[in-house]
Amino acid sequence: MSGCLKRLIIGITALFGLGVGLIIVLFWPVEQTRYSDPTGNYEVVITSPLIFSGMPGMPGQGSARPGEISICDREGNFYGSHPLEMLQNGYAAEWTDTGASLPFVGEWTFDEKSGSPE
Repeated sequence: MSGCLKRLIIGITALFGLGVGLIIVLFWPVEQTRYSDPTGNYEVVITSPLIFSGMPGMPGQGSARPGEISICDREGNFYGSHPLEMLQNGYAAEWTDTGASLPFVGEWTFDEKSGSPE
């Protein structure tokens, strides 16, 4: 293999690696907010990909970007997550005796500790 071809292959491989790394970083979830239930035993975490954090939007539309809502307890037990079409939809969690629900998004049952919510 000639030196020029070898450098070309190394260059293409490096660019590919940088591209994959950039994509991973841009879609890495970033915590947007966190709030607790009234008892303080459970916590809601709302995240959004990093790429949407720097995108400009219309005034008042900052929470109109997609994200994900997750619920965990004080001990770190994960009760699952659901995608959100808009971050603002994640602020309406309704707490019940056995779990939580979010209208039009999903429900969580705190008796079951799993990665896949109902």
